Amino acid sequence: MDVKKNEYMVTPRGQHQDMVNFASTLTGLDFRYYAEDRELLASNIKYQTPALLESADGLTDEIFQVLLESEIGRGSIHTDRFARSWACAGIGEGFLTAGPFLLDDDSESSIAGILRLSRISHTSQAEYYRSLPIRDDSGASALVRLILLLGNGVPSADRVDVQPLMIAPVHDPSLEDRFRVEQKKIENLYAIEKRILNIVSSGDREGLRQIESQLQYQEDSNNRFGSIGHLAKRMPDNPLRLQRNLSIALNTLLRQAAGNGGLSPLSLHGISERFALLIERSENLESIGKLRRDMIRTYTDAVRRIGVAGHSRPVRRALQYVNDNLDGRFFLKDLAAESNLHPVSLSRLFRKETGITLTSFIRKRRMEEARWLLSSSGYSNADTALMVGYDDPGAFSKAFKRETGMTPGKYRSMET
Repeated sequence: MDVKKNEYMVTPRGQHQDMVNFASTLTGLDFRYYAEDRELLASNIKYQTPALLESADGLTDEIFQVLLESEIGRGSIHTDRFARSWACAGIGEGFLTAGPFLLDDDSESSIAGILRLSRISHTSQAEYYRSLPIRDDSGASALVRLILLLGNGVPSADRVDVQPLMIAPVHDPSLEDRFRVEQKKIENLYAIEKRILNIVSSGDREGLRQIESQLQYQEDSNNRFGSIGHLAKRMPDNPLRLQRNLSIALNTLLRQAAGNGGLSPLSLHGISERFALLIERSENLESIGKLRRDMIRTYTDAVRRIGVAGHSRPVRRALQYVNDNLDGRFFLKDLAAESNLHPVSLSRLFRKETGITLTSFIRKRRMEEARWLLSSSGYSNADTALMVGYDDPGAFSKAFKRETGMTPGKYRSMET
């Protein structure tokens, strides 16, 4: 099949890079220009594609076929099997593509579904998807029009005659008043955020109870944990996506605060991943607002219960060792050696500082990890048992039922 060419322009080879640089600077998107034989002649790429998706970038077989069948002077928008969209058209003696970007109606939950169907790890790819630009239908169509306009040549600064118009500033006292009001709102917003993060990092459940009513008020008043006016203008037709993005950002802040409070990396990962999944599954604004409050409580309680900050050095080392080795066997003499104390001294000190024995703490941590694995992963009961230190699935089931009042299988069915 002969490759169709746009007869409006034949781009000199030396201008290919200027063209993609101009287009990328103008739009903030990645641009690639290909020859007829699909050789990449020029590119301006800012977004690092994960290795698993690299083969689907640029002028794929699907996009190439669409371009071959397109009429001269017409471009198209192509969405690949990974929910990424591309604007493309034939210009000059080659093809120009813009993307990837996400269409405005592609929610995080739909992306997660595509990743699961494609057997790609959502955890490792999520940040990449969140970094991609978003365009609505009209914005995507504008990209196609831009590509076609580039067929007439790349604008050059030396061809533009600009006559600057100088206007004297006008003093408007009302602007100063509005600025002071907005400044006060922003200061209050970050003061509340700072207080929340301090509460989480210290595991201060009482402090959290005192601020929860204020959180509800702020959420109703469109603050950072609500819809934030200036951000809402960016996605006026998709408030749920905005709320999901804000919740993802909050999850990151809370995870960092809990880490400062001494929560182990393993515990942080478990809590963070659980809420990442719940954020994606949220289907309305009311549920996502409740989820944000649950996130703050969960991180705060986790630091209070199993965070290592605030304890003496020997107890911190014992707590950290248990948190990081839940799949192993624990012997008091080993924990004592890790803490540089005699076993009896460590037992007494641990109970004094935590209010429970080492044995109780280990059992509770194992069951907590098991609950997360059962509710947010595809591991079998036997695999879950091994990952929390039980060689015998039957013994694990009995211990789990004693702790939670139900079998692992029933717990999994309820949570999922």
